[in-house]
Amino acid sequence: MSNSDIADLLIEMFNGKQEASQIGNWSISNYNSPMSLELLYKTGKAVYGFWVSRTRLNNIKLDNIHREAKIGEGTPSLKELEEILILTARKINSKIVVVFPKFDQEDTARWLEKNNYNSEIEEGETYYYKEIS
Repeated sequence: MSNSDIADLLIEMFNGKQEASQIGNWSISNYNSPMSLELLYKTGKAVYGFWVSRTRLNNIKLDNIHREAKIGEGTPSLKELEEILILTARKINSKIVVVFPKFDQEDTARWLEKNNYNSEIEEGETYYYKEIS
């Protein structure tokens, strides 16, 4: 199984299919809600939760609502997650907007800044975002 298989599953989920699957390093589920996406990296060594919506331009938007990682797993999991989202965006020929609140996580903020995420402050919280295509 590959990141391309994960991208195919995400596309099905973005189109309303509810599923829970283990593919490669990832366990992916939207069983709680078709508008909620939960991803576990390497059996819980990193965990991500997103709200799924559409932008005004009908692009997919992923708002990060939860993330945690064991020491040494945050960077590789973020890198692989971004690679999966790039593949997904290319397969659907559309942008995916990803938004990460800082959550006072300095190491994650440094990775996002290094990887060309834009930032803005809203109501005292710093948010990092990127249009992936």
